[in-house]
Amino acid sequence: MQKTTNKPGCFALLSQLACIRVYLTAVNGHIYYQEFQQAGGLQLLLRLLTLDSDDAQQDHASVSDEHRELILMILMRLSQRGRDTKEEISMANGELIMIQGAMKSKDARAGGTKQLNSPVWAACRAALFEQMVGNPGSTEAIHDAVVFMLSHQDKRLQVFGAQILRELITCTSFYYDHHYRERKEMELPPYCMQLLRSRHIRTEHEGLELTHALLQSTALRSGICAQLSDWIKDTVIISEEIEERYKEVCHSTEYETYIHMCSEFVHAAQSINTLMDATPAVVPILVTEHELLIPLAFGLVSERPGSLKWHAAAVSIHCIFVAAPEAAASHLGEIFDFAASDMRGWRPRSPEDLAYKLIGDTSKQSLLRLQFYENGWKKELVRQPQRQEEDRTLWELEHDVRENVRDFVPELQLEALYEGQLDEEQDEDHAPSHQSIDHKTEHVLMVKLQAHFGQFRRKSQRGPKKINNR
Repeated sequence: MQKTTNKPGCFALLSQLACIRVYLTAVNGHIYYQEFQQAGGLQLLLRLLTLDSDDAQQDHASVSDEHRELILMILMRLSQRGRDTKEEISMANGELIMIQGAMKSKDARAGGTKQLNSPVWAACRAALFEQMVGNPGSTEAIHDAVVFMLSHQDKRLQVFGAQILRELITCTSFYYDHHYRERKEMELPPYCMQLLRSRHIRTEHEGLELTHALLQSTALRSGICAQLSDWIKDTVIISEEIEERYKEVCHSTEYETYIHMCSEFVHAAQSINTLMDATPAVVPILVTEHELLIPLAFGLVSERPGSLKWHAAAVSIHCIFVAAPEAAASHLGEIFDFAASDMRGWRPRSPEDLAYKLIGDTSKQSLLRLQFYENGWKKELVRQPQRQEEDRTLWELEHDVRENVRDFVPELQLEALYEGQLDEEQDEDHAPSHQSIDHKTEHVLMVKLQAHFGQFRRKSQRGPKKINNR
């Protein structure tokens, strides 16, 4: 027996929508459209898109995916009537309603990568293109719809919105809209960087495509390059946290490779390499204006030679050295203490060859690392995981001590090296001794520690509470 539901449906809606489509596409369609508008037809169509899909748990009339597809095709046909009709649709928030209507389809709720290729989303894409292109009076409404898609938490909708935006701003696209790009391109880089930083592979790809399209505008290059350089600076100092389950093997090469594969710095370096290769004109801007080679050099010096993060820094430096040899030789020579004239004659066979020439032996690498410390370049200390039974205050104080000792010792070692007190041939027993922390910081930490333990002393002095016998 066939299962029945008490859910009401839209009676003969599919046939009615098909009739509306026939009338609006007729030779005298402009006359029918006037009557259609007088009866509130546009508002009714948009209202139908906002209804939920066919669902047995719904108590009100529902709209199927077939209905949505037909409504979107009717809206696309209305947009083809001209600029006035497009503005009427925009005034009714038509762009946003089209997107929200497609999101309520069964395909969207089911999820999966096939969502973007379903009939409903294909109709939504075609309707949006027809509505957005050639509609200069509704730029704000169009931009609001684009921002809604790019800022949504659903990665699939972000990809869909990025694809729409890419067609609107790419000069070689059939749907290129010069008016929209001219008015809104200055507001787009933050959204592109948000997509670029994503760990979702399709979202990251669309972010690369959008950033590449925006870099074709000379007015945007410096600003985008500044954000890319800041991305490298922010990620190169991050120390990867050690997962508790891998604590016993955290010093192995295998774990290092695993943790570096998830590194934000590797992700950022690969993205910038792709953009530099696609748009070589940005390389001098990144090097001279935003000093991209400094954080890359810090990554090369601070990481273990041969590690994945070390290779990421080496490949980026090599890309810059090949694309802009004059600027790269000048900046790299200053950082690694080479003559720029000598570096111009270098012909490295690979990124690794160039990297090993720059960092030299172990002693030079140590000195370079200390120099970076002196200039404020230091990796963040990873906080040790706190156990349930541990004292929170003591745990915080331990991290403060580790951080202050880390910042103070390299400075003393560097001063001693400059003064000739440290010698590689000097025996360790006769090496000059230094304090591990300055007196002022030590006093502050001691006061915090005494105050913390003072609380326990006051509790113990009060003694246990007396128990009255009956």
